[in-house]
Amino acid sequence: MLYRNEAQILLCLKRMSYQILEDYPEPPLLIGIKKRGYPIAARIRQYIAEELNREVFLGELNISLYQNDLSLINDFPIIHEVGIPFSIGGRDLILIDDVLNTGRTAYAAIDAVTDLGRPSRIRFACLADISRRELPLYADYTGWNIEISADEQLVVKVREIDGEDGIWIEKKGAGSEK
Repeated sequence: MLYRNEAQILLCLKRMSYQILEDYPEPPLLIGIKKRGYPIAARIRQYIAEELNREVFLGELNISLYQNDLSLINDFPIIHEVGIPFSIGGRDLILIDDVLNTGRTAYAAIDAVTDLGRPSRIRFACLADISRRELPLYADYTGWNIEISADEQLVVKVREIDGEDGIWIEKKGAGSEK
């Protein structure tokens, strides 16, 4: 079932950009979590840069969960690649992902960026928060808080990767995987 369409997502990303601008007169560093968090971060960066008429720095973290069996291989995401071409020491930064679920990916991302330096503040933004926390993390900027049942999954698509924007709620195993 389609939950949000492209127009709704674009409007939501603009709203999130303005919320960030309200909190930061000087733009913070933005770091998108690959795969779908990075294009979301790039769009937020574009909106903020257009509004301020100045450059906004964007980095990328490549964090992957072991998809087959998390419990047998590893309990936490693995950092594969860090594409952050700027210093983060003493700066405010916002980590951006498509979905905040258990908090494990966000926690791994925080670990990765603090290995690169000591930011003054780390905040988190996500397009969708389904609030099944296993770790005490929350999103500072959220597109939608979505409640789904244990037999459902959230599928987020972005045009840069999937050719279309949308958020779907599907029965587990019924549709396309992320």
